[in-house]
Amino acid sequence: MAHRMRRSGAYAMKLYHFTQADYLPSIRESGLLPSEPSISDLDLVNGESVVWLTELANTRMTAAECEQAIASGNEDNDGHWFGRGKPLARLTLRIPSHDRKLVRYVSWARKHAIEEKLENPLFKTRFAQANWIYFGIITPDKIIACDEAALQAA
Repeated sequence: MAHRMRRSGAYAMKLYHFTQADYLPSIRESGLLPSEPSISDLDLVNGESVVWLTELANTRMTAAECEQAIASGNEDNDGHWFGRGKPLARLTLRIPSHDRKLVRYVSWARKHAIEEKLENPLFKTRFAQANWIYFGIITPDKIIACDEAALQAA
């Protein structure tokens, strides 16, 4: 479950975004920009440009989740949900919980007729349930921490 922090009378969500370190200078200057959907996630977001966020502080899969991923026809992922064990930076974000651009992914997918994708067993995992999407730019002031070595040893 996402952490809620009280800030100036309003609640904020503590969420994470993982990215390659090469992108950090641009992110520090311009914020997190919605990415054009890649071929692999185009149908996950109906072609929308979004910023993917998660409640999970790391990308490591459990042994059961690795088995489930392989059984679902996904390639060997080196024990990570994404990044495939490559060094990634972890950005910690604080986003107001009332921000209408912030949506829990599974709820959004159900509402936007992506139900057949949700039938995949991977959408029942803790990772899928922890995903959020943001429809817009996340400004640099919402980034409260950056751990550039987040997955070096994970």
